[in-house]
Amino acid sequence: MWTWTLVLACGTKDPPPCQEWTLNKPSSGVTISLSRPDGPNIDLEAVIPQQGQAQDGAGTAIFVHGGWSPVQIPLTNDSVTLRTDMGFTTLYPNLGRNDARGEPSRAILARVLQYANGDIADTSDCTLDERIPDGRAEPVVLAGFSNGGNLAWATAGDVNQPIPRLDGIATFETPISSQLIVGETGTERHPNPRFKSEDCTFDTTGSVNCAFDYTPLFAVPSSECSETNRCLFIDIDESDSLTEADVQLGGVWDPVQEATVYSVPATIAAEEYGRLPEATLASNDAYLFWEQREAPQSMRSAVERFPNLAGIATGTEIDHVLNNLDRAIHVIGMVHAMEHSGIQWAKLHPDPKYLADIHGSGENWADIPPNIGVRIEDTEWPMEPEDGPTIRGTDYLSAAIAELIDRSRTMGDSADH
Repeated sequence: MWTWTLVLACGTKDPPPCQEWTLNKPSSGVTISLSRPDGPNIDLEAVIPQQGQAQDGAGTAIFVHGGWSPVQIPLTNDSVTLRTDMGFTTLYPNLGRNDARGEPSRAILARVLQYANGDIADTSDCTLDERIPDGRAEPVVLAGFSNGGNLAWATAGDVNQPIPRLDGIATFETPISSQLIVGETGTERHPNPRFKSEDCTFDTTGSVNCAFDYTPLFAVPSSECSETNRCLFIDIDESDSLTEADVQLGGVWDPVQEATVYSVPATIAAEEYGRLPEATLASNDAYLFWEQREAPQSMRSAVERFPNLAGIATGTEIDHVLNNLDRAIHVIGMVHAMEHSGIQWAKLHPDPKYLADIHGSGENWADIPPNIGVRIEDTEWPMEPEDGPTIRGTDYLSAAIAELIDRSRTMGDSADH
């Protein structure tokens, strides 16, 4: 590890331009602002390592948080963050708050990718290269935490967003379909007895669909609906009213269209039974909404833009949100989607070597080679040990990022280098 030392001569030696932060905050993030030609400035925080991952300097990860309108910075002690001791720089941008992770958020992320590639300077006229004492290495990866993984893939596949270079995408427990994103699988606290993971399939259009019975489907009065209390529910006990036994269907509020968006299958069922609530997107519009927000549907375009793009999906034994799953269909389904879409190097979980660097070799880390034909219907793939007080879910994501950066340097199996 480096330590920052003040050099005394005729006074304190000034650091190079753009590295003044090393004197005042050697172990914390650097607050940065990026200008945009067509929008307000982008605020982000850069956490720069004390020492780069390799001799050519520090690769760069951009952390894409989950949720629909998170403000990541300023980072605090309880913020969801990647590790700071693995030799790569991490950029934490604030994304769009009023677009339900649509085009404005993709444009912000693309602009941050330009900065990560050294193509633009920030509002202090500093490039990322000039910010890093140990130098910036070329590899750039996206780190998608939870629903942030969907935005990461959607941005990579958006041909309208100028992105100079992208080497890899790592995701942690990303829900990969509209049904999973809005939680129709249920949770341990509010289970959905109709849901069975074996009823979920990956189709040729790049979507994951879980076939379960939505009937009888009802809607509570519009006056009782809100952004947190959605209207549609499956009347499990057939009482014609919402009770604890019933399954309330989740949705997303789209502030652009000022309407609730349910999953495509739920919307179609509501239309068929004449139960679609007011201020709700119809099935055609719901399909277009989710087409831009489900990771698998963006992958073919992403690999056409970045032929050498690599991907790792990972998750723990108990999902941080979808904790009622008997099988991690979203994690193995992400790998299925990558391989189906032609991603040249796709992997379930980071190599144990990188986890051993963090926590030692005593744990039973999953060791699964890349490109072995993982399919969503498979039952043999294990998840990583559950995160707890000594290991976090972002440790697995950090290990995946380190492997992707290493691989982009060697263009081979990074665990062998």
